[in-house]
Formats: sequence, structure tokens, C-alpha cells
Amino acid sequence: MNPELWAKAEAIYHATEEVAPADLTDFLDQQCGDDTELRALVKRLMQRTDQSLDSFLEPGSVGPQYKHYAEGSRIGQFQIIREIGRGSMGTVFLARQKEPYREVALKILHPGMADHSLDNRFRQEIQILGQLHHPGIVQIFEAGTSEQGQAYFAMEHAPGQPLNKFVRQ
Repeated sequence: MNPELWAKAEAIYHATEEVAPADLTDFLDQQCGDDTELRALVKRLMQRTDQSLDSFLEPGSVGPQYKHYAEGSRIGQFQIIREIGRGSMGTVFLARQKEPYREVALKILHPGMADHSLDNRFRQEIQILGQLHHPGIVQIFEAGTSEQGQAYFAMEHAPGQPLNKFVRQ
């Protein structure tokens, strides 16, 4: 593929994030003009993103064996308060640790993601975060496996807005 065409398509694609859905067709007409190849590439990028978000962020997308943890559920010495966020590999909950008593962010790997390579990536994340010491990086408090066999780790809870929202602002 032509690198210049790709770069132009990527720039237009990223600019669409700031365009209201009702204005998208006019925006693409203005940006792509009569270049049907450019327009098709931008639309493919947009479609891929929509499909990725749908499959990664939908609650049922992680497979039938996903164990949903409701408010009050327990994992080891942690009691779930509420869900904070969800990604392609796992879900993060605000939880209360029994000893020492404190609120933590509890990240639980989706069971459908627990193949050997992804489990290793999750455990590498635990190791790396556990060795880093900086005021801007949360501390890992504990890591383990739930009674249902789901890997998890508890970390310092840093309240705030999601990174993607912060970056857009």
C-alpha cells in the first residue's frame, strides 16, 4: 500500500473522532473528495475500530465462561464494590481489602483470555508493575488466582477519569 495514502487515511480517520455522526458523510466528502480509494480505506479503519470496540467492550464478548462479579462478591480477601472498567483482557473493580482494610483496584483476567501466552502477559504486567516505584505509578499489593481459576491482582486505587477521556481533553 502507498505509504502517503495510508498516512492521509489515518489522519482523516483520527479527525473523525471529533466529528458528530450526523456530519460524518459531509466531512468525508470534504476530506476525500473524489478519491474513492482513500475514502474506502478511511471507512475500513472506522469499521475495524467499531468492530473492535463492540467485541472488546461488550460484557458478553469474553465467552460463556465469564464469571461476573456483582457488588458484594468476594475474591480471596477482597469484596467487590463496583466495576471501574473493562478491557479486552480483564475487568477492573473497586474492591475493599479485608486486611489491611483499604480500597483497591482489583484487576481480574477474563477466563476466556487465560491461554498460555495471554496468561504470561498478564503475569508479566504484574511483575513489571510490582518492581516499579514512582509517584505516578500505582503499587501492586497482591496477586493470585480466584477460586474459579481466574488470575487477578490488587493494586492501589487511583481515582480519576479513564486515560482515553483524559487524552481527548
